[in-house]
Amino acid sequence: MGERVEERGDLLARCAGIAPDDVPDRLPAMLGATTGRLTQPEEIAVLVALLASGRVPNVSGSDLVIDGGTRKVV
Repeated sequence: MGERVEERGDLLARCAGIAPDDVPDRLPAMLGATTGRLTQPEEIAVLVALLASGRVPNVSGSDLVIDGGTRKVV
């Protein structure tokens, strides 16, 4: 899996005309993320823990998007 991720990073870098090492820092802006950064695994884990905790029993059938504002919807 690691090699495949590197290949994708290299492809993104070539398409954007930037160095492969710059992809992680520049990707959020390239994607239009309003937070200016990528979502961290810990942030996803917090939401999963909240949903599994039973503290929000009335949440059902919802799409919860954790993308730093990349997906633009109205």
